[in-house]
Amino acid sequence: MFVVAATINLLIGLSVFGALAYGPTFVQGVIGSSATSSGIVMMPMAVSITIAALIGGQLIYHVGRFRWLGVFGVAVTVVGMFLFYRLDAGSSNFTVSLNMIIVGLGVGVIMPLYRTVAQNSSPQRLLGVATSTIQFVFSLGNTIGVAVVGSVVNSKLGGHLAANMPPEVKDNVPEATLKPLENPQTLLDPKRLAGVKEAFLSLGDGGSDLFGSAAGAMRSALAQSITDAFLLAFLVTLVALAISLFQREPARDEASAGVPIPSVALLATDPSAPDGTV
Repeated sequence: MFVVAATINLLIGLSVFGALAYGPTFVQGVIGSSATSSGIVMMPMAVSITIAALIGGQLIYHVGRFRWLGVFGVAVTVVGMFLFYRLDAGSSNFTVSLNMIIVGLGVGVIMPLYRTVAQNSSPQRLLGVATSTIQFVFSLGNTIGVAVVGSVVNSKLGGHLAANMPPEVKDNVPEATLKPLENPQTLLDPKRLAGVKEAFLSLGDGGSDLFGSAAGAMRSALAQSITDAFLLAFLVTLVALAISLFQREPARDEASAGVPIPSVALLATDPSAPDGTV
């Protein structure tokens, strides 16, 4: 059970938090919102994680079963990541926030549940080791995920930009003027974007229209690049869902054999017993 719990934590950390590290980039660069707005858009995920964790913890305590609750949490996360993959340049802040809530509900169930599974599948003297290992694996997934997602976005951006750039822009705008648009940070920095616009306006009467077309192409290219990364994250969460089906549900009498279950082992342990028995 510990291996399954650790693997799911690794995959969720890699996919969800790796991909959603580019959520603010999508909100600012593609939708065109401010940095403050991007923070507000991301906030609902934290709230939904908290609510789902509280409800999930109560269900574990009262029901004492976790297998299908874990499958449910991963499945909700899969749905959320699929919705992120479906985002495009026409998406709104509300849509992103709604997707954040859905992913948060899934992750809020997953994180405490599989930490409890790992603790309950380990000897009592190794509870600290089990807990820290699960947290380390989750953090490792985050780190790897951000690196992988960043590589995907950067490798796809150039091709998408070339495919989306209108012919009239390619024919009438010098390459040096277009060069700054190849950097996503240009869309995130209003001053830098204003400088690019000034360069377009210096081309003549049609400079404003050319800038609008070029900036629109860049937003579409960035959206496609980020959603390519979201697709990868969605596929990884599918793998996590398949693995969650292999999580074994301990029988009620396993607690007496030294293999406790969540509602008994950690939530109803008698602290006065020297060996931690109930």
